[in-house]
Amino acid sequence: MKLTKFLKKYFNLEILSDIVWSNPEINEKYDKIKNEVRFAKLSYACLIVFVCSISFASLFNLNSLGSFGKSLVFIGQILSFFVFSFDYFAHLITYRFKVTSPLKIKYSLLFFPISFIGILLLLCVFSSVHALSLIGVNMDGKGFFGVLKGLNILKIFRIFLVFKLIAPFRIIINVFEKQRKLLTYIFLFIIILIILFGLIIWNNELEYVNQLRENFLDDNVKSQNNTIFIFANKEFANKEAAIEAAKNSADYQAIGSGYIDNFIDAIYFSTITLTTIGYGDFSPHAPISKALVSVMALLGVAIIAIPSGIIAGSFLTDIQSHLQNKKPSKLFGRKSKEEPKEENKETKIKEKEEQKND
Repeated sequence: MKLTKFLKKYFNLEILSDIVWSNPEINEKYDKIKNEVRFAKLSYACLIVFVCSISFASLFNLNSLGSFGKSLVFIGQILSFFVFSFDYFAHLITYRFKVTSPLKIKYSLLFFPISFIGILLLLCVFSSVHALSLIGVNMDGKGFFGVLKGLNILKIFRIFLVFKLIAPFRIIINVFEKQRKLLTYIFLFIIILIILFGLIIWNNELEYVNQLRENFLDDNVKSQNNTIFIFANKEFANKEAAIEAAKNSADYQAIGSGYIDNFIDAIYFSTITLTTIGYGDFSPHAPISKALVSVMALLGVAIIAIPSGIIAGSFLTDIQSHLQNKKPSKLFGRKSKEEPKEENKETKIKEKEEQKND
C-alpha cells in the first residue's frame, strides 16, 4: 500500500526522465525524494551496463562456446532486446523534458527518432534481434544476421552515455559537446580530403596497372612471320589466343597484386595515410600517387593534430573550472558556519559590557 501511494504521488514522466537520462542533476522539485531518484538512476545505469556487457559476448565465436554458452548468449540478447526497447520508448516519451527549443518540445515525438541518441538507441534494439539466429530462424541468410551482430559494438556508445554520471567522464563528454560544431567542420573537411585523394589515387593506380599489363603483353607475345604468335615457348595460330594465354599466366595475374583496384581499398588507403598510420598492406606505385601520398602525410600531421589540441585544451579548461568551482564552495561553506559564531561572541561581549555599565 505504501509503495502504491508513493508511486501515485511522485511517479511521473518528469521523474522518469531524471532516471533514464544519464544526467547527474535531479529536478529541484523532487528534493524530498532525491535519494530515491538517485538510487533508481544508479540502478538503471547498472542495468544498462550489465545488459551491454552481456551483448558483447555475441561478438565472439559462438561455436567455441558450446550449446550452454549459446543458450546464455540467447537469453542475454533477449533480455537486452526488452531492456533497450524500454530504454528507447522511455527516452522517446521524456525527450521533451530535456530540450529547450519550443519547437522540439512540441514535436518531441518527431525530433527524437532523428536525434543522435534516438538513432543510437534504435540501433541497440535492432542489434538484439541477432538472437533469432541462435535458434535457427533464417530471415535473409548469414549476411543479415552478420550486420545485426556487428551493431552490438554500438552499445559501447550507450555505456559512454551512462558514464556521464561520473564526473571525469562527464567532463570529457561535455568537451565534445561544447566543441561539437568545430570538430564537425574539421572531420567533414578530413572526410572530403579522404574521398578526394582516394579517388585520384585509385584512378592513377588503375591506369598504372593497365599500362604495366599492356607492356607485359607487348614484351611476351611476339609474332613470327605475322602468322605464328609465340608466348612461353608455345606457338598459337592467332594473336587473340596468344594474348588470352598470356592473361591466364601467373606472371600476368601477379601484376595487380598489392595495388589499389577498387573504391573501398582507395578510401582505406587514404584514411591510414592521412592519419599517418600506414600499415603497409598497400603502397603507391604510380609516380603521381607517390607524390600525392607525400602531400597527404604532411597534411595529416597538421590536420589530425588540430582536433587533438582542441580537445586537450578544452579538457584542461573544464578541469580547472571544475576544481575552482569545487574549492570555493567548501571555503564559503566553512566561512558561513564560522562567521555566525564570531558574530554571536561579539554580541554577547557587548551585552555584558552594557550590563556592567548599567
